[in-house]
Amino acid sequence: MNDPNQTRFDQPDDDDDLLRIVREALDEGPSLLAHQRAARANRHACRHHLLAEVDADSHEDGLLVRSNATADRALCLTAGALSVELELLEEDGSIVGQVIPAEPATIAIEQFPDGLVEPVRLEVATDRSGRFDAVLRPGPLRVAIDNGTDRLVSPWITR
Repeated sequence: MNDPNQTRFDQPDDDDDLLRIVREALDEGPSLLAHQRAARANRHACRHHLLAEVDADSHEDGLLVRSNATADRALCLTAGALSVELELLEEDGSIVGQVIPAEPATIAIEQFPDGLVEPVRLEVATDRSGRFDAVLRPGPLRVAIDNGTDRLVSPWITR
């Protein structure tokens, strides 16, 4: 804003000022359209999967004690008899996880990478021990697990 005494809620002088104020407001965070698409995708996924509950979260519980240089996050999610332990590694952007009980399963990771309004979907398979890993882009994500019998979908997770 050109006038240091003007707040963003003051009346703009002309259309150019109004457009600049609107652009600034829209640049401050994810668009409303991105939120609407995420909510619609969440409703669709939840019709077909059990929504997992977060049993443990290192950001909430203070479980990981590391230097301030990293912001790794560990989570344990459960829905019915199916659980998944996840670790989101900040250094290389990877996710490492294990499905419990240990068995082959398909893992679908859905993301809204920073700056994109359409979700990106990645599928990986677990090994016989239920372990999986993938490299992700920054941004919110959720994990859906299908072992042929049970289906679990995590809430959206921020990193």
